Amino acid sequence: MGTMMRWLIALMVMVSTVNVAANSFLYDTLKMAGGVREMGMGNAFIAVAEESSALFVNPAGLANDGSFINYELMDYDKAIDSTFEQFSFSTGMFGYGHIRRNSLAGDSAKVAYYGIARQGKNGVDWGLTYKTVESSTNDQSFSSYTLDVGVLMHVTPRLNWGVVGKDILKRDLGIDPTFSTGLAWSDQNRNILIAGDVVQRHVDDDAYVFSRFGLEYRLTDGFFVRLGSERDYGTFGVSLGFPFATVDYAMKHHLRHDEQG
Repeated sequence: MGTMMRWLIALMVMVSTVNVAANSFLYDTLKMAGGVREMGMGNAFIAVAEESSALFVNPAGLANDGSFINYELMDYDKAIDSTFEQFSFSTGMFGYGHIRRNSLAGDSAKVAYYGIARQGKNGVDWGLTYKTVESSTNDQSFSSYTLDVGVLMHVTPRLNWGVVGKDILKRDLGIDPTFSTGLAWSDQNRNILIAGDVVQRHVDDDAYVFSRFGLEYRLTDGFFVRLGSERDYGTFGVSLGFPFATVDYAMKHHLRHDEQG
């Protein structure tokens, strides 16, 4: 009992440490991270969680078989960021990645991701991502760490359910823990993939829940088209698969302006 109480007290101290003030730049860098494929599907990827970019979205997806390397430019036209690049690598149950982002407003962030996952015999996979953060925002420079937890349940061979908690444990980081969930369905031949997420957002006093949806359709071998919706944006993406690599492109469209990645 005494040992358990000491652990509980330690966790409470970690969570309740005085935090650096949050802003939307750092929040979106940590909470909304995802790859080009995800952007094309409206970032509805919690229950898909495939390849190495699962490290950013739902670490339970790292339990899937295979090895992957991704390098992605998330704001190719530099509409918001002077630099926004992502790298991720996964093999077996392990993954590593990093994000380097510099906004046109002068904010910057470097985030390193270290992930591990376990494949369950009962169709339930789980994973953890430990993140180290170096950021400069609002004239403040600091370093911190945080932890994400994800679960991916294979309800049927064609239906997945995912849950992810982001920033559950952290140090000196003014970002609240958030929880999101999603469903993903594919047909028998994986020609069609449909996904939907319900996402919690909490930046300072602005807290609400929103939904996002995505569709991926295989026109022919190695050629995919994607559509999605996330809040005020519609998204579109394509993928061309070659024997040596896959090239993805995505864009999102707002009523008043475009952003590409």
